[in-house]
Amino acid sequence: MKRRSFLTTLAAGTTMAVAGCTAGPSDDGAGGTDPNDSNDSNDSNGTDGASGAAVNLLNTDFEVVSQDCGQGTNDSDVAYGESSVTVEGVVSGSDTCYTARLQDATYDADADTLTVAVESYVPEENEGQACAQCIVDIQYTATADFEGGLPAKVVVTHGGEEVASAEK
Repeated sequence: MKRRSFLTTLAAGTTMAVAGCTAGPSDDGAGGTDPNDSNDSNDSNGTDGASGAAVNLLNTDFEVVSQDCGQGTNDSDVAYGESSVTVEGVVSGSDTCYTARLQDATYDADADTLTVAVESYVPEENEGQACAQCIVDIQYTATADFEGGLPAKVVVTHGGEEVASAEK
C-alpha cells in the first residue's frame, strides 16, 4: 500500500486545477446510498459461531479521500477492527468529473459475509462540465460498524466486479 501513502501525500500537497470537479460523492437519485446516512435498511442479523451472539450491521460510512489523474487502478484492502470493518480502496473513473460512492453494503447472515459495492460515477452537477481528460484514481475509505461480532468474510466490488475479499 505504499502507492496509497504516496497518493495521500501527493493529494495533500496539490490542488485540482479544474474547478467544479472536486466535489465529494452525492446521491444523484440514480441508485446508490447517501454516504452520510446509515444503511439501516441493510441491517441483517446473523449468529457469530464463536459466541452465539447475533451479528448486526449497524451503519456504514463512506468518504472519498482523494482523486487525481492516475493509472486506472481498481483495488482495495480490508481491515478488521474490534467492532468494524474498514475498506480502503482505489476505483477508477474516465475523467476528473468522476467521483465514487458506496453503491451498497449488505451483510448476508446465512453466508456470514459483508459485501461492499463501490462505483465511480459522474455527479449530476458535473454532467456537461469540462473536465481534465485523464484516467482518474479515486481513493476512498468505507467503514461498516457491527455489534455482536464481525462477518467471517468481506467481499469488495467495483462496478459489479470483485476486486478483493478477506476472511477473519
